[in-house]
Amino acid sequence: MADMFYLYNNYTGTALTLDPTISDYGLRAFYGGSDSALAFTFTPIPNTRFLKICTSISSLSYCLDVYGDQKTVPHLSEEGNYSGQQWDVITARGGLVKLSNQYTGTSWYLDVYSDSNGAFMDQGDYAGQYWKQVSIGSMTTSNPVESTTSAPSAAAAATTTISTKSSSTQSTGDTVTTSGAVSVIPPIPSANTSGLSTGAKAGIGAGCGALAILVGSLIFVILSWRRKSRFKKADNVLGGATTNEKKPVFLDQDSYPVESNQAYFGTAELPSPAVDKPVLEMLGQSQPVNHSMDGSKGHAVVHEMPGQDVLR
Repeated sequence: MADMFYLYNNYTGTALTLDPTISDYGLRAFYGGSDSALAFTFTPIPNTRFLKICTSISSLSYCLDVYGDQKTVPHLSEEGNYSGQQWDVITARGGLVKLSNQYTGTSWYLDVYSDSNGAFMDQGDYAGQYWKQVSIGSMTTSNPVESTTSAPSAAAAATTTISTKSSSTQSTGDTVTTSGAVSVIPPIPSANTSGLSTGAKAGIGAGCGALAILVGSLIFVILSWRRKSRFKKADNVLGGATTNEKKPVFLDQDSYPVESNQAYFGTAELPSPAVDKPVLEMLGQSQPVNHSMDGSKGHAVVHEMPGQDVLR
């Protein structure tokens, strides 16, 4: 019979088990109450680097699988020749492994959410992507996880301890003790699926700051332009430029508004200067005075020009 192993998650410190909140044999790394840890066999697939990770439920073989459009949601499904049941077990530091699925693709690893502990496939390098294969034959009857719940039954041989603390709060790393040997696992960045990373928050803050500066600059330019426009308008008025005063209205002879070239202006007769006698009468009675060279006065002789009528 092939060796069987529990899969303990490095982030939660709990074993992989069925998730009763998800249909179709969903999974989560949680142990307690009515949940029971799943024992898996790791069977190599001939002529490939992949393995099948299977367990037994009601005497039927179910394998760790990913299928359908939801390539990031792992389930248990009946054993078959499917790419979603072909897993690459990658050895990592501290005796841990990462599990990659052929159907989902490389650089996607079995991970757990930080709040619900539900299993999913994720990219990156987080504590929840690291798993410890704990052999049933090497476990004691005590719970391998720091918990008050009962442990899965197993034969006593060695003790394996996995810290239940999240790697996001660790500063010195987890300590794993197996058969008396001690190894220190360096701290691994935690998968924070319920919030933004520090880099994302910094990027959002920088973007908001840049937007505020841009809006402030735009307001300053608009105010400066309006101020210059007011000064320019005042200079034009002082310099004799055309203002918005009312234009003159031209009327025709019947007092209707018309264009300036069609306006009726009428005529006005200037008064003549007042005279005591008609000019022609004065000319007829008066005689021109002739001034001689010696200063004596004499009457000038008026010659009538032929062909002209003279008023008398």
